[in-house]
This record gives sequence, structure tokens and C-alpha cells, in this order.
Amino acid sequence: MKCPLCGLENGDAKPWSRCVRCGSTLLYDMEDVYEFKVEQDIHSIWRYASCIPTIYARIITLSEGFTPTIKAESLGRLLGVGNLYIKDEGRNPTGSFRDRCASILTTDALRYGFKHVAAASNGNMGASLAAYARRASLHAHIVIPRYVDEGKLAQMIAYGADIIEYGVYVDEAIEYISKLTYDSGWYQATPELNALTFEALKTIAFEIWEEVGVPDIVVVPVGGGSLLVSLWKGFKELEAAGLIDEIPRLVCVQTESLHPIVDKFRGGEDRWERRPPSKALALLVSKPVLIDIAVKVLRDSGGWALTVSDSEIMKSMILLARCEGIFAEFSSASSIAAVRRLIEDNIVDKGDVIVCIATS
Repeated sequence: MKCPLCGLENGDAKPWSRCVRCGSTLLYDMEDVYEFKVEQDIHSIWRYASCIPTIYARIITLSEGFTPTIKAESLGRLLGVGNLYIKDEGRNPTGSFRDRCASILTTDALRYGFKHVAAASNGNMGASLAAYARRASLHAHIVIPRYVDEGKLAQMIAYGADIIEYGVYVDEAIEYISKLTYDSGWYQATPELNALTFEALKTIAFEIWEEVGVPDIVVVPVGGGSLLVSLWKGFKELEAAGLIDEIPRLVCVQTESLHPIVDKFRGGEDRWERRPPSKALALLVSKPVLIDIAVKVLRDSGGWALTVSDSEIMKSMILLARCEGIFAEFSSASSIAAVRRLIEDNIVDKGDVIVCIATS
């Protein structure tokens, strides 16, 4: 385990541990420790088991991952982009990219002998963890903020999760769950607080590489930043394995209502000012735990960060549905809205291969 900020090696720390020097979330330093191998007969994230840091005797899976990367020809023509692709994470079992995390985290919880798993979530992760915990016969505890996706909350309840309400935004829920899991002896499955999250989500980068090669641009809806960091990690591991020559430029998309990572990337202060809430609830994170790491990976990839309005997101969500037959959740459609802005501002070339992540 290595700190991505100060570079300190933290030895065989647990996945929920923090850097002993600077307190940062840790990452598994995997670039030189495995031979990249794809199990072609497995159609889930576990096709990349050789790239995951632990060997598990029992795997909890609902066939998550292996989602399609679809060429959006009609939408591309409308936007003036010749090579536009949608990575459709809505095809996962509970409808979001967080199923990848829930599979590995519940698997790891069983390995350590935990009976209870817990996470802070304003939607996707809560639904995913609740489902996979039920699959694993584990007890799930989800701390939700006031701003929570009601559809995802219904899923959590249907799967029998224990629901605890705390705070307005998910940041406050994350602070609360950190202490709660420690005091209760529960497994910490909050994505921002567990390094295995990045191992789960880096498989999206692997799948993009398998399906379309290395794109020029990957556009990522960003709330807390875990998906952004994970994609960077996945492409860096492919580069270290000699399978690609360079990583794509990563683009961070946040809402006009709340955009701390965009602010910090552009050289502003990472302070939060109260603004009217956005309907893109999955992106409403006022004080991201991973903000410094997210900015670092954006700069390392030569990427960019921008904001989009709710109006732009709504128009893009409808366009995606009507042009390609893909209905993405509101927050997910922010990546499509960003492409229009990137082209208008001449940040990307119309000939670039662009992959938009539709997270749910």
C-alpha cells in the first residue's frame, strides 16, 4: 500500500487504512507485482482477477462489470464527433458502476470474517452494497444524507439494509461512518475510505481498452472522485504492463451547483459556498476526501475539469435516449453535456476518440 500524495510505503496496511504520515487514502501499488492476464471465459470484473491484490476463496458476484462500450454514431453526428462512445454502466445488476465495488468489498469482508458491512452513500453505493450484502448473508448498514436518490433508497430498503440518516450532503455522512464503523467493528465499505474501491473500478479502464483500445479522452462524472482516480490507476497499470503507450486525457465533470475539484484544479480554493442544489445528486459532494488525489491524476493525464448546468444535463440525457436508445440517470448524462462544452471551447478535437462514462 502506497500513499499517492506523499509517496510513503505503508506496508501491508488494511484496505481501509490511511497514510500514517499525511492521512491520505492509500492505493495498492500494483504496477510491478502482477502479470496482466484476462480470463476470457469470465464475463464480469473477475476476468481480471490476476490484477486484484488478494486471492479470494469465495467470491460474491452478481455478474457485475463487462458492460458494453457503445459507439454513439447518431449522437456523435449531432455533436460533430466522429468517434464518440458510451460506457454504459447502467447494465450492472443494480443499475450502476458501484456494483463493481460492492462485489469486491463484500468478498473482502467475508475474507476477514466480518458479519456487518457499512457505507455512507447518497444513492448508488448504498443500493449496491445492500444487494451484495444480502447475496453474501451479511448485514448492511447505510448512512444516507438528506439529499439522497429516492429510487436508490427504495432499493436499499427492499434489500433489507439498515438505514441511518445523517447530515445534509454525503460528506457529513462519510465523516460519521468513519467513526461508526470503528466503534461498531463493522467492515468499512465507503468507496472513498477503502482502497479496494479503486481495484474494483479500474476494471472499467481495462474493459475500455479491450473494447476500443486507448481513447484520446475519457469524460467522467465526478462527485467524490473515486471513479476518476480508479480510471487513471487502471490505465497506468496497462501502461506499466507495456500494453499501451500512453494513458488517455481524463476530463472531470461537476455541476455548476457544487464543483470543489474543478475549483482546485483551476487553481482556486477548495472552499464550499452554499448554492441552489442540483438534481445531479450523485455529484453533490461538498468536501471530497479524494480532492488532492483527483487533481493530481487530472494533471498527470494532461486532462481538464469543467462544470455543466442542470439544463445542459437534462438536454443531454434526452438526446442520449432519443439518439442512441440509452437512458442514463441524470448525473450520468453530465458526461454528454461536457462533450458539447469541450467541443465549443476547442479543448478537444472533433476527430478524437472520446469515451463518456454513463455511471448509472
